[in-house]
Amino acid sequence: MSEAGARGATAPRPGSASPKGRRRRGSPTSVGAWPVAFIGLLMLGVAVFYYWPIVKNIITSFQQTNAFGGDPQFVGLDNYKSLFAEPEIGSAIGNTLLYTLILLIGVPLSVAIASMVELPGLRGKSVYRMIYFLPYLAMPMAVAQVWKVLYNGNFGLINQFLRVVGVDDPPYWIVTPGFAIVILLFVAIVTVIQFIGQKKWVNYV
Repeated sequence: MSEAGARGATAPRPGSASPKGRRRRGSPTSVGAWPVAFIGLLMLGVAVFYYWPIVKNIITSFQQTNAFGGDPQFVGLDNYKSLFAEPEIGSAIGNTLLYTLILLIGVPLSVAIASMVELPGLRGKSVYRMIYFLPYLAMPMAVAQVWKVLYNGNFGLINQFLRVVGVDDPPYWIVTPGFAIVILLFVAIVTVIQFIGQKKWVNYV
């Protein structure tokens, strides 16, 4: 067969689609509207339960409302003027910045702890994984109740232990300003370490 005949035998016919141009079944471009539906439902939930409360709070901050209902009245910047006139505003801003800083420190710390769990030759690795993973299965409200029971000033487990070892008047951790911020920061850093570290550990699986 001549070279021209070979070319004619392999050349596609006019009007026929080339193999590369054909769309295969099940390709991402032929799945229809299902991805849009799933992503749309997810984004709707995020918008309703996350973004709308933020927008609502911003709108409410410019209004005067009361606990018994009634039509809110627009007051402009009066609420912000009253807020910044409070003597505790500096302490509140400082605590917020400190809380944010502690959370940011928890990110590299959680990655480091998760990486240590995956060290080669580490004994009891499955036990460490289980301990690390168990709090992730609990609901946040249940975890919050556990922390509340631990730090309760009257019957909390920590105060009961302190009384056993000889501390007659243990502090009320949650309601004492000096201890409350420390307890809050400790719970926050543990939560961040557990959450981000768990995401890091899942990448190894």
